[in-house]
Formats: sequence, structure tokens, C-alpha cells
Amino acid sequence: MNSKPKTFQVAFQSDLFEMKNVIGKTINFINENKSLNKNDISDLKLVLHELLANAVIHGNKKNKKKNVYMQLKLKDNFITTKIIDEGKGFDYVTHMAKYNEHHLKDSGRGIKLACALTDSVAFNSLGNEIKFLKKVKPNV
Repeated sequence: MNSKPKTFQVAFQSDLFEMKNVIGKTINFINENKSLNKNDISDLKLVLHELLANAVIHGNKKNKKKNVYMQLKLKDNFITTKIIDEGKGFDYVTHMAKYNEHHLKDSGRGIKLACALTDSVAFNSLGNEIKFLKKVKPNV
């Protein structure tokens, strides 16, 4: 079955409180349109939290004049998500190479978690846009 994807899009100012509201609305959208198992929902919540927090904190430096943009698409057995910030970007390759040196710090784990909990992660060349794909199983 090849159904048309359902899309959720949002833009919000770089504020962690607003980010939490966006995560709640996103999970509500998913639950209203797709019946997923609890593990997939938990993984998605964690990945969204980590990547949106990265966009707010590291990308936009918590500058409330800058926005974070997210687009999520539900399609058959997978979910794709794109998150864009208005920051200058970063060198993803160098960051991942240095991850093992910093894995016990309070920051630096978000991208690694996203890689572990999703099926594919990709950045644009600037490093201010991340896309991920997660294969999901219906709740039975």
C-alpha cells in the first residue's frame, strides 16, 4: 500500500519551553495519524528532544529572534523528519570523530543518540539542517 504521506510542519522561536510544546504537538500528530508501538514513540520523543535542543542551543544560541523549522512526514512504515536552524552550522564529521572524547559530558550525545535510534541521519553541507528516517512498526 502506497498512501500519501501526512505532514506536520512547524516553526518556533529558539526557546526550550516552546520546544517542549512543539514536541508534545508532534507526538500528538503522530498518535492521531498512526498507531505506533511504545518503543517507537519513546525513540521519536528522545530523538526530537535531542535534535531540537541542538538547534535551539547550539545552532541558534538560544537567540529568540532566530527560528527552528521542523517538517515531519508519516508514510506507511517510516517517518522522515527535517530540522533546520538559522545558525552558522557546524562540521558534523569532525564532531562525530571527537564524540568518543566527550561522551561523558553533559552535551554532545544528541547526534549519537539520533544515529543509534533512527535508521538514517544526514546533514546538509553547512551543518544547520539534519534529516532522519525512522522505520516504525504498527501497534498490534
